[in-house]
Amino acid sequence: MGWDLQINVWHVVSFLVSGAVGVYAHIIGRQRVTEDMLERHKESVSEQLNGFGQRIVRVEEAGRHAPNHGDMRDLRKELGELHGDVQRMAGGLEGIRRAVDQINQHLLDK
Repeated sequence: MGWDLQINVWHVVSFLVSGAVGVYAHIIGRQRVTEDMLERHKESVSEQLNGFGQRIVRVEEAGRHAPNHGDMRDLRKELGELHGDVQRMAGGLEGIRRAVDQINQHLLDK
């Protein structure tokens, strides 16, 4: 009977060790899968950030060529001067229009 008890204890210990090895193998397998997924995600994020960095460089380069406050002030001044010139031309054209109307009326009256 003592021998049977030793065999049963041996079976239980063997079963527990096998179970522990199985659990360990499962944990290690999941850890590898997780590490692989993290590595792929890291590469993907790295590519996205690299593309983002290139876009920022393009925006900064375009910003260097954009007009600054001084340019806008000068442009506003020139537009104001141009507006005045157009107003003067409009007044002159009004006088020419009246003269042409008078000439037409004179020719029509004859």
